[in-house]
Amino acid sequence: MNENELLPAHYTLRMRWFAYTDRIQFIVPTDRPVELEVYSVDGRKIRIIRGKWRLTLVTTNMKSGIYFALAKSNGRTVGKVKFIVVH
Repeated sequence: MNENELLPAHYTLRMRWFAYTDRIQFIVPTDRPVELEVYSVDGRKIRIIRGKWRLTLVTTNMKSGIYFALAKSNGRTVGKVKFIVVH
């Protein structure tokens, strides 16, 4: 991270709807690593995505259904979102 860059003031979790590649945009107020845990409606953890700043979830190989995602940073949940995949 460039020391001249400003950090966001809060966590934000957003999705673009109705696309095969849903971009879950996770903005963090630090340069710490973040993690996105994706769960099926029955509570099974189906995917973990790790990175910084922006994470991309590709839904083309996921079954149609209802899903939940928890965004975690520094060991704690900082955001959550529900979404539907329809093919």
